[in-house]
Amino acid sequence: MGHRKYKDEEKTGLTSRQQELLVYILMNKKNPEIAEILDIKIGTLRAMMQTLFRWYKVNTKEQLLGEFLCADKVQKEVDIMLSDTGNVFGG
Repeated sequence: MGHRKYKDEEKTGLTSRQQELLVYILMNKKNPEIAEILDIKIGTLRAMMQTLFRWYKVNTKEQLLGEFLCADKVQKEVDIMLSDTGNVFGG
């Protein structure tokens, strides 16, 4: 069964919810805080994080953060996420 396509998914390969999670990870927020913000259970958060880890070919949040230490890469991802909506969270 396929999943629903989101507006920027074709550009980033990530759903808007995954993009939102990525932003909070890049802000170095702790898992309980992210789960509260996203209004999800820790188990759901962990599953979402595993999907991001597979996408970026990493195993931990620290490795994921390391992937984005290059400012050019961060800017490129942010530009893609914001290009159509002006707001990564769709507001």
